[in-house]
Amino acid sequence: MNEECAKQQAKHIALRTLFNGYDIFLACRDLVSLRSRLTSVPMSIMDTFVAIESETEDLPLGSERRLWASEALIVKDAEAAEYRELVRNVVFSALRALLHYLDDEQKPQ
Repeated sequence: MNEECAKQQAKHIALRTLFNGYDIFLACRDLVSLRSRLTSVPMSIMDTFVAIESETEDLPLGSERRLWASEALIVKDAEAAEYRELVRNVVFSALRALLHYLDDEQKPQ
């Protein structure tokens, strides 16, 4: 995947998260997985996604949830819900910054 494709994918993730309820933790994981191909995106924008992904790497998200015992999921889901509320505004702000950067970059100079 080249950088332009990664940028389009990042834009899709950001829009999906901001306007269609995609989970902020999954969005951070997805964006971190694109980081090596988003070389022109300033690290100051990507730092939030990296930090949140790091803080949530032990949470069962997405398809990996099926591998967890239901009792453990109850505990981890409560932990995730509390942290999600704590960081939601920070992640949304970083997503808006990412979109702003990607939109500005596409404008003719």
